[in-house]
Amino acid sequence: KVKHRRLYGISNYNTGFAAFDDKAPLMEGDLNVICGRFGMGKTSFGLALVNGVNQSGGKGCFITAEMTTNRLLDRQVSYRTGIATKRITKNELDAREQGLQDEAINDIEALGVRYIYETEVLKIIRKIAYLALNKGVKVFFVDYIQILNFIGSGNLSYDLGKISKQFKQLANSLDINITILAQLNRPVKGAEVRRPTNDDIASSDEIARNADNVIHIHRPSYYLDAELQAMEDSETLELAEIILGKSRDGETALFNMRFVKGQFLEEHYANDNTEFLPTKQVVYDSKVEPNRSEDIPF
Repeated sequence: KVKHRRLYGISNYNTGFAAFDDKAPLMEGDLNVICGRFGMGKTSFGLALVNGVNQSGGKGCFITAEMTTNRLLDRQVSYRTGIATKRITKNELDAREQGLQDEAINDIEALGVRYIYETEVLKIIRKIAYLALNKGVKVFFVDYIQILNFIGSGNLSYDLGKISKQFKQLANSLDINITILAQLNRPVKGAEVRRPTNDDIASSDEIARNADNVIHIHRPSYYLDAELQAMEDSETLELAEIILGKSRDGETALFNMRFVKGQFLEEHYANDNTEFLPTKQVVYDSKVEPNRSEDIPF
């Protein structure tokens, strides 16, 4: 293995997002953590990344403990067509939309991403090992760590840290990349909604310690009510900040993407070390429901 790395180096798995691949590359042997508060689009971002891996010629797998693979497929179809997930699930589509759905399903199948529903940690580890050793799958996403089932010690922080360490050891031993999704704590009522940090990871700070890279998703406009959103331009409403809160081999960073109807899109990116200015902060009031347009598919 050492000789192979001397000759060929460590493999990176491209996602097709230039900024992400530059700042937070998916590398063999690494454990990445993608974090976000409720509603930030963690699942959507993970799906975009794993799709990009396969579009770039890699082999990726998305393991979900949050929803069945059928529901995940509905999200994928919504991601591609812009049709609300609820209407797809209820089969409330007209003939044109059914045609779009069929086309999207064909495209999804052609990518070859493997989708698995599993909630138990030990079964997930076994399935990752099997697919890596027997099917050549090199990139895995697990959605999300705080809802996985396991035999615990009674100390949740310790247990989640132990699970993240197991995933890190698995990535090392099999020369694969594993990315786990993680929930962040909600902002404190009445406080300014600031950019998240590694300390905001819900239930365990050990998750960030065991990770090679920690990536946060932050969408400031999510916390604006409908009246305030109506006053903002599309650039502000679509802004998604991708924050590299930890990088074992490099510097922390921040770059912008766009979040349009549930889909993450890349802004023009140049590796010029541009200094990013702080975004406007808003005050979070738990009594005010963030605006959720029905146009957003999920």
